[in-house]
Amino acid sequence: VKKWDGAAWVQVGENATRISAGPAGNTWIVDKQNNLLRWGVGKWSLMPGKATDISVGASGSIWMIGTKKKPGGFAIYKRGISNWLEVPGAAVRISTGPKGNPWIVNDRQQILRLTRELWEPAPGSANDISVAANGVPWIVLQKNKLNDEPYIYGWNGRGWDVFEGSMVGVAVDARGRPWAFDDQNRIFAHPQSLALKSK
Repeated sequence: VKKWDGAAWVQVGENATRISAGPAGNTWIVDKQNNLLRWGVGKWSLMPGKATDISVGASGSIWMIGTKKKPGGFAIYKRGISNWLEVPGAAVRISTGPKGNPWIVNDRQQILRLTRELWEPAPGSANDISVAANGVPWIVLQKNKLNDEPYIYGWNGRGWDVFEGSMVGVAVDARGRPWAFDDQNRIFAHPQSLALKSK
């Protein structure tokens, strides 16, 4: 795991397959054994539960995808006061909006968002998703892994706008500016991202 300091990546220990950072540096990771770890007081602490993906929203709400297989992917959980509460549905990717409402992608590339305790389908399809602190979701879609490049899209309020560049994963900063990586693991950032100018 590495943290951006405004100019370079600084290693902060541990290995991870998934990561999510919330307000005030509230960072969670998933390791190769599906363990959950949380960053605090300068170290990583093992947390209860097993996960395949994790998301911390701008409000501090925490959601994860577990390891229990279900039609559509794996079981979905919301963090309670001291435990994980399973909710209906299944997914392979999850990202939490600013009001604690998650968006998911299932193993059929369907996009759904939780509204009034019901999963509602969203337009389009995706392999990965990230929702910014301003509520705008970004997705990566690869329609055919043999023939099509994976492209990155941003929500315009009515549909998805495709952006230049072939990417396989995406994250979004507090102002809705995307960071992404390609199939060669090269990292790209929106030129107006505040993280490029901060220390």
